[in-house]
Amino acid sequence: MKSFTAINIGDTGAELVTALKDNYTIISNNHLGEYNIIDYGAVSNDGTTANEVAIQSAITAALAHYGIYGYYGKVIIPPGKYYITSHIELKSNISIEIAKNAIFHFPDNYADSIWYAPAGTSLVYCYVNGGVYGGLTNNNSWRLVDLNASNGLTSYVMFCGFYNMRAINCDIGIKSLITNDGWITGIQYSNILISNPKIGVKCEQPNLSTNVMADCLFEKFDIQCGPATTNGFVFDGNSCVFSNIFIYDVVGNAITLSNKTSKNSFIGGAIGPLLNNIIDDGYYNKILSNDDTRISSSATRIPLIDAGVGISENQLNGLILLELTVDIDIIADPQIGKGIDGQVIVIANGVNTGKLTLDNGDGLMLSSQCVLDAGDTIMLQYSQTSDKWYEIARSNN
Repeated sequence: MKSFTAINIGDTGAELVTALKDNYTIISNNHLGEYNIIDYGAVSNDGTTANEVAIQSAITAALAHYGIYGYYGKVIIPPGKYYITSHIELKSNISIEIAKNAIFHFPDNYADSIWYAPAGTSLVYCYVNGGVYGGLTNNNSWRLVDLNASNGLTSYVMFCGFYNMRAINCDIGIKSLITNDGWITGIQYSNILISNPKIGVKCEQPNLSTNVMADCLFEKFDIQCGPATTNGFVFDGNSCVFSNIFIYDVVGNAITLSNKTSKNSFIGGAIGPLLNNIIDDGYYNKILSNDDTRISSSATRIPLIDAGVGISENQLNGLILLELTVDIDIIADPQIGKGIDGQVIVIANGVNTGKLTLDNGDGLMLSSQCVLDAGDTIMLQYSQTSDKWYEIARSNN
């Protein structure tokens, strides 16, 4: 921590004013819980001073602040270009606020992470906001965010956030790995730009029966693929939401959902020109982008609907894939059987099939009549209070 400026007997005028101002700033910042990395020895713009120790020291001070005052300490990283040679270990109950024009750079052969949570430790309520990482000369060997968990009681990552970041020429932009019975849950990523990664996002949980990666939010992702890119998203998690995801010009697979995945939703955004490069081997996943609609193979498949009966309660599923051979206009009341309060379903029409017409009313609250033609999709949510299904979104209508 920055030391107090000594006040000597006989100090007058400008010397005394300067010392008092310096000491007041130290006391004020410590009370507010703001810890500037410059005060811990960080040096910007020289290209040789390794700054990870200074940043780690400021994080340690912010963590101690939480223990003393009971509210988060904040690490401040001001504008400048910071050279680092090793990862920075994240700690619980802190926030790291990085200036928009703060840049992190490292040796060309750097093969470590930037923001790191090692297996064997726990991380909760940690938030990192901002920063530009890497550059044109880096060789796709480093990771921006690297979260690891190995034990649900002692090694987990929960309720953290990463915002407003840009990574250039990394190996993996966002990496999460769960081993043994670890947990990674409740993580939010927002406004992340990743340029020319090998893999944009890679989240793995090798043993699904004992570990959990779930309930995470990925929003406003822009993965700008380049010559090094093999995958946009490689994902093993469950019950996660991906909103406004943009993946362009990927040579390999834009999205790969393994057979361990279930109940993930990709909503909005665009997935480049190579839409066939979406692999979904999971269960009940929904991909509803501006370019395409994909439904997991585990969806309930309905080859025939009785117009006088509609879609029954027994046919309800998170994903309902229509395989109609003739056009159907449901006249039943209600058109869709009762669900569970808050239940969400997606009804998607297949290709080369008949149309399904749903009307506003008769158990449905729609923005307008919905005609599901080949490839069309509608998402509905049930309210037990009104005994109605409400439209959330539709595509290609």
